[in-house]
Amino acid sequence: MNDLIRSRIHHDILATYEEPSPDLARRALSLVPARQPRRSPLQVVAVSAALLLIAVAILVARGTHLLSVSQEASQGAGLRPPVAPYSIVDNKFVSATTGWIMIQMHVTSGPLVLLKTSDGGAHWVEQFRYSGPGSIDSMQFAPNGRDGWMEWSEGGNALNAPGQPLPASSDLVIKSYVTHDGGNHWLLASETVRPNLPKNAPQPTSYPGQTFYLPDGTEGWQELMSTNRQADTVLMHTTDAGATWTRVGTIPKAAADGQLSFSDARTGWLSFNANRSFAWDAQGRPFPYTPPTSLLWVSRDGGASWAPVALPLPAAAKSPDIVTHLDAPVMIDAKHGLLPLQLSPAPAGPNTATSPVAGQAPASFVLKTSDGGDHWDGLTQVSGSPGDGDLLFMSLDHWLTTSGGIVSETTDSGKTWSTRRVLANGLSLGLAQWNYIAPNAIWAQVGAGSLVRSTDGGKTWTAVTPPQVH
Repeated sequence: MNDLIRSRIHHDILATYEEPSPDLARRALSLVPARQPRRSPLQVVAVSAALLLIAVAILVARGTHLLSVSQEASQGAGLRPPVAPYSIVDNKFVSATTGWIMIQMHVTSGPLVLLKTSDGGAHWVEQFRYSGPGSIDSMQFAPNGRDGWMEWSEGGNALNAPGQPLPASSDLVIKSYVTHDGGNHWLLASETVRPNLPKNAPQPTSYPGQTFYLPDGTEGWQELMSTNRQADTVLMHTTDAGATWTRVGTIPKAAADGQLSFSDARTGWLSFNANRSFAWDAQGRPFPYTPPTSLLWVSRDGGASWAPVALPLPAAAKSPDIVTHLDAPVMIDAKHGLLPLQLSPAPAGPNTATSPVAGQAPASFVLKTSDGGDHWDGLTQVSGSPGDGDLLFMSLDHWLTTSGGIVSETTDSGKTWSTRRVLANGLSLGLAQWNYIAPNAIWAQVGAGSLVRSTDGGKTWTAVTPPQVH
């Protein structure tokens, strides 16, 4: 290759390892002689190779992975995404091109930085940086890409604004920020102080429990749990990102320990992620346990009232040695939805709570509804044994599961499966419902600081080059 061309590419890409200057191709091509009347075949090949290398260099600098997973899988390799020198502590994507990541600098310490991409990860823009004594609890953006919401916990110090500490306090401060311009500007929507009272001080009658917000970040629900656990759990409702709350109803005691979620402003769910409690006293004797009357409850009036839902569980769920984990329902539309559940061996004693029973791997299943969740049927066992969260529903019949770096796919509701490798050996791809963005668009995080993306429903994947943050 012409030495001047090599020098330009090296200067723009290799030396700085940044996005090449917009006129790199023009300047490099200007060094190729415009007229070579007696160009030999070797010269033609050399010039063509130079131009190809320019294009490849630009694509690589922009974070585009040139081989599809199907090509790499045939070589037995799989993707090995670049690793960033920081941790991605939260992410939210709303399309194949637009999304946000919240990173913590220096892997586990340092400021929290919010970055946005509008071109599939080729470029990132910093929108928010926080260096105070707190941490982010959650972040989400509406599908419109404009409305967003963040909640922060600031313990030890009460902050008036990020980076502006007030006198030290032992209270916990919960703050909610909202944006209506895609994260360019953030406004403090609410601030709640939860006193850290001494043990000998009178305790409050209730304390906040689970909180769930719809994608717009303004309408949400929060449980108020009774301190002595004898009174009913009160459900509160907000339409202004937590600035004000009103009581909408109570949750039955039988459903108080369920996982809270809402499909829309009217339809709420309480699902049990474990229908059996295993606890022992100091002598190793199990505490009494009363199983819930139902593993799934539904509300049709925004949380004011709740009713149990009957589920046709696998026969093994009746065994005292099995724990049934139930995830929140995934509604494809107002009528059709899917409900994932998993059966796993119960711990045998107080010292084996996290030790699986040898030879008894968890078994995963899916139930379907076609009437909005009043009835569930079509129990189907999922291929393999995906871990918690490793199940993604792209439609009523199209599902993906993962095991390590391997993806299993069905397009007929679990009747048949195909398997392919996505990541290199030693890497794991976790999939959950929030990874599915739009038809055929999937974003997923690999490890602490890597991202991969698919724009064809999981058939091929590309590695996203991590942004450089200083």
